[in-house]
Amino acid sequence: MQSEPHQPLGAEGVDDFEDFSNCVIREGQDILFRAVPQKLIALQRLIDSMGSTSSPFHSSAAPIGTDTTVYPPPEGSALVDLGRDNVNAGPRYTNVMLAHRASVPVLDIVRQECEQMEEYFSKVLLWFYLTRPDIDEFNTDKDDYSDGPRGSAPRCAESGMNLVARWRSEATDPYLERAKICSKLLKYPHLEDYAMALREFDVKELLGARHVLFTMRDHYAALAGLGRKYMKQLQDRKPCHESV
Repeated sequence: MQSEPHQPLGAEGVDDFEDFSNCVIREGQDILFRAVPQKLIALQRLIDSMGSTSSPFHSSAAPIGTDTTVYPPPEGSALVDLGRDNVNAGPRYTNVMLAHRASVPVLDIVRQECEQMEEYFSKVLLWFYLTRPDIDEFNTDKDDYSDGPRGSAPRCAESGMNLVARWRSEATDPYLERAKICSKLLKYPHLEDYAMALREFDVKELLGARHVLFTMRDHYAALAGLGRKYMKQLQDRKPCHESV
């Protein structure tokens, strides 16, 4: 069965697409020339504040917030049936270990920054994709298509989007890894190495969160620098359907 040929946009559809394109361009330019530099400054201030003991990112926050104590089960807790196949078969109460509460504000901040970066960079990318010129019409004798604002800025934005996607895909890993160490502490509370491993793990996760913010700062700096360097060329970008 042959598919029907695509019909061109009618007058109303062309007007709608024109309005959409103009909105994307205005929003992309506002983000690149105003919001991105402002976010760069805000992130740098957040990074500078990490030296204060009141900051959740301070190096002392992780070890202080780590509780390696194995607590008895709370009153009224139910018995846990281990099942007949278990070596120590028979019901027993389960002891308790607390989560690393100091990591909650840290992860909340990183999560908020990831959401903000995703919003900004996705809109900048949409602007670039919508206004990307036809490569056949690009003068490859004088310039390389992959250089300058046509290539560098989209690559920078895509790299930031990849950073956000990678952090989200790995967001649950620290909880699972920490739970494994805690399970060892519950089973062997007399072994200090497991307690030390838990403290070091929390420090590693704090430093990892700081590194994510440093990397995000660098992505904002790179995009802001490109916007400032190529402001005139970027402001003159038109929707690709207008350049035909």
